[in-house]
Amino acid sequence: DYSFREVKEDSLIRRRQLIDKGVKFIVCFFDENSSDDRMSIIPNKRSAEIYAYFIKKMLEDETLGMVFKPGYPKTLYQRISPISDLIEKARSSGRCIFIDKGSHVTERYPTEAAQAADLCVGFLFSGTVALESYLSGMPTVFLDLEKMYSNSVYQWGEGKVVFRSLDSLFSAIKKYRENPESMHGFGDLS
Repeated sequence: DYSFREVKEDSLIRRRQLIDKGVKFIVCFFDENSSDDRMSIIPNKRSAEIYAYFIKKMLEDETLGMVFKPGYPKTLYQRISPISDLIEKARSSGRCIFIDKGSHVTERYPTEAAQAADLCVGFLFSGTVALESYLSGMPTVFLDLEKMYSNSVYQWGEGKVVFRSLDSLFSAIKKYRENPESMHGFGDLS
């Protein structure tokens, strides 16, 4: 947790960049590596679809900002190349930031991206970045596209801390933004 304070200023600068573009709510998404290797949990096509979904939601809503924090930034743009035009459109909006510094693996702490956001999203199968985000004070939820329904996180609250689909996640985000009190426990991993 020593890094939480160390990156706070950089996080606030990123947050301010988005707010200056009219953003009212910022979602941070932590991806994992994707690969077309048969042993990979997430194939590149699926990774591109996930990024495209987040970007399209952001482009539809001028008050929504995105911070993307890839775990393996060096290969990200090759892996999701089918959506390169969409990525460029997102970047040119000024409401989307990719924290993509790193030779192979990322050179930035997850908390640096998390502290710029209002909500963090990570995959259920790799909870460490989500845990760090929550410990640094950010509401955090898990996305479970791999159908790990026996995971004990489901007992904490499906629809509050774990989501089975991107659609259900964004429905909850919309509801939370409209009335946070109606979503007691949303993003609360305590």
